[in-house]
Amino acid sequence: MKSTIKNEQIKQIHEYASFVRQYILETYGQTSGKCVSASDLLHDILSKKGFKVFSINVFVLYEKFESCTYYCYEEHWLNYVLINGRRLYIDTTMDQFQWAFSKKLPNIYFGGKLPNFYLRREPGKTTLDMCGWNDWIKYGDYENDFDYWGE
Repeated sequence: MKSTIKNEQIKQIHEYASFVRQYILETYGQTSGKCVSASDLLHDILSKKGFKVFSINVFVLYEKFESCTYYCYEEHWLNYVLINGRRLYIDTTMDQFQWAFSKKLPNIYFGGKLPNFYLRREPGKTTLDMCGWNDWIKYGDYENDFDYWGE
């Protein structure tokens, strides 16, 4: 049986993630395009504090296409911490994609699973059909049937 992640561990990780986010904003003025820098910094800090931390690459599948040009998704980097056999995903720059979503994205994402719109592989034809991208390219209109929010 897996044990749970303790509240004090989550609080400590959240403090480090908040520090990284603030550093990125103060250094660059924005989070957009800074996911590699943020995930590398958080990885270094958490590793030095004794956490088993990993950086991972995902593809963010957009919900709204109006501002897209060539693709409806983008490569992105974030972290997860392994505690007692459980993953805690941390993304300190998720809000850079707010323009592409109808619901408010958190400044810092913490969760036991990746959001549905974070894909571990580059989207293929089936996913692009499901979210309506191929219709958007052909007709300028689309029906989006992808379950972004897990509802």
